[in-house]
Parts: sequence; C-alpha cells; structure tokens
Amino acid sequence: MNWDAVSAVGQTVGALAVVMSLIYLAVQMRQNTRAVRGTSFQAVTDAFNQFNLSIAHDKELARIFRLGSQGIGNLDEDQQIQFAFLCLSAVRIFDTMYHQSKLGTGELGLWRAEERALATLLQYPGIRAWWATNPLSVTEEFRTYIERVLLQRG
Repeated sequence: MNWDAVSAVGQTVGALAVVMSLIYLAVQMRQNTRAVRGTSFQAVTDAFNQFNLSIAHDKELARIFRLGSQGIGNLDEDQQIQFAFLCLSAVRIFDTMYHQSKLGTGELGLWRAEERALATLLQYPGIRAWWATNPLSVTEEFRTYIERVLLQRG
C-alpha cells in the first residue's frame, strides 16, 4: 500500500470538503441577507404606515401637520409640540432607512423612493424651520447628509 497516494487522496477529499463548506456558508449568508433585508423593509413600511395612519385617523392631527408644514407660526404652543413630535417621528424613520441602506441591510430602492419624499417634505417652510431648530434629533451622519445633499439640492 502506497501511503503517499492515500495521503494525496485524503488531502483532496479534505480540500473538497472545505470548498463545499464554503459554498454552503455562502448560500446561507445570501439567504440570511435576503431575510434581513425583507425584515428591514417590512419594519420600515410598518413604521411609515403607522405614522401615516396616525395622521389619517385624526382630523386634528392632520390639520396640525398641514398648518405646521406651511409654517410653525400657524400653530399654538401645544400644536407646535405635536408638530415637532410628528416631524421627529418621521425623520427618525428616514434616519433608520438611511443607515440600513448604507449597511446593506435595507433595500436601496426603498431608500431612494423615500429619500425623494424626504426631500419634498424638507421644502415645506414649517418642516424646514423644525429641522433647523432640532440639531440633536438624528445621527450626525444623517444630519450631514441632509444638509449637504438634500437641502442643497432643494
């Protein structure tokens, strides 16, 4: 019996096992990435749906959002607080989407669509005024992105 031949066969079988394991891991990682992206997409969609429905189901809140978007001065003090929390809620969802898309865990297409929506919202005087007075409400990277890209694009 030739031990060199047996050793060569063993090494070949070992190398094939390693390659098969790597292929298996790659497939598992791809499936996991898809699952994470799907979950992320659903979570963001749910968050926006909840935000939208809160305004849609409350006539006074819809009025506050409409008037506040036109100008914060259109609101009394209590309404200004409500408007600020509405803006904060929406912007934090956008912030989350931005970071998920940067990390590769969020759907880039969804971010691009919502990025256009955010750019549109930032054109309203009341929302822009709220943005200017809330420097700590989002991550620094997202704030920089908004101010360098979306507001300059405006």
